Amino acid sequence: MTVANRRLDLTFMEFNILVAITEQAGKVVAYDDLTRRFWGTPSASHRRRLSVLVSRLRAKLGAGARYIDTVHRVGYRLRDLVTPGVLEQRGRRSGSRRCGPFR
Repeated sequence: MTVANRRLDLTFMEFNILVAITEQAGKVVAYDDLTRRFWGTPSASHRRRLSVLVSRLRAKLGAGARYIDTVHRVGYRLRDLVTPGVLEQRGRRSGSRRCGPFR
C-alpha cells in the first residue's frame, strides 16, 4: 500500500482496519462493529486491542493519520474528503472517488 507516494508496511490487522473504515468513509464505524468483525464478540479487551492497532496504524500513516477521526465512545471515522464539484474542477470523472491520500 502507498500513502502520499510512500510505501507502507501494514500488518494484516492494520490493513483490515483501514479497509473497514475506508469502506464507510465519512461515516462512523462503531467500536463494537469493528471488534465483532475481527474477533467475533465485542469486549473491553478487544476494544483496547483495537485502540492499540489504530494507534499503530496512525503512526505508520504519518500525515495521513489526520484523516482518521476518533468519535469519543462511539468509534472511528475516515473523513470523506470528496465534496460536490471538486472532482469536476480537477478534471476527473464524477464516478471516480478518492478518500484522502489513500490509493
